[in-house]
Amino acid sequence: MRAEIFKAEKNIITNDVILTDRDLDVLQLLVEMKFADSMQVKKFCFDKTRTGSLRESDKYIKHRLGKLLKAGYLDYFLRPNGNDYIYKASRLGCDLLKSLRPAMSDLKLNTEIKVSEFNHDWHVTQSRYFLEKSGRATSWNSERAIKARFNIFDGLAAKYIPDGLFINKLGELTAFELEISRKAKPRYEDKIQKYVSLIRSHFNEDIKFRRVLYITQTDGVHKLLTEKTKIHSDIFKVESYEQLMVAK
Repeated sequence: MRAEIFKAEKNIITNDVILTDRDLDVLQLLVEMKFADSMQVKKFCFDKTRTGSLRESDKYIKHRLGKLLKAGYLDYFLRPNGNDYIYKASRLGCDLLKSLRPAMSDLKLNTEIKVSEFNHDWHVTQSRYFLEKSGRATSWNSERAIKARFNIFDGLAAKYIPDGLFINKLGELTAFELEISRKAKPRYEDKIQKYVSLIRSHFNEDIKFRRVLYITQTDGVHKLLTEKTKIHSDIFKVESYEQLMVAK
């Protein structure tokens, strides 16, 4: 399918769908974060109605997602071990986004959703939402964008790439790590030391990479990371997922 595009006032008509900026926001979210469910799309892109009130239901969003699906800009699949649908950008949708938002041209389309990583990736998107909503994060870069945009990670193995990068309230580039299950201690120690090395070696460069935020989902991992990072408390912050959800 080839998208035929022309502009009409502030909107874009393509494949018999009038696309708005918020539709492009949906495509951008899905390309950046791999996938999202309808409630996540609502939170990020349609949180308010045209009158400015908070949107309670995701009924309108599901209708809008259906339009984008019919036009060929989205794909969908059933949530692993669930009964609701998860959405991701199609090749056509990704190409459309890049043509209209050139800043996204360095992002590649994610063609494979791994069931083993689904829970982690879904919670990364949730964490991004809570951090941005509370004003603790701006300019989010997903794991997929980091290698393309930040040369401090050039040549590093995939295990050293954070789950996200964002600018904190102090204007500092901050790495985001979500830990939902226990790993071996040497793996944590190795990554912590790698972060310390990266931050110390780039401390005075134009890219102010200075902080690492760990979000944990289990008490055991929280306790371990708190212990392992306390010697570098100027760099690391360890916080539980529950704390993140209620923080203002």
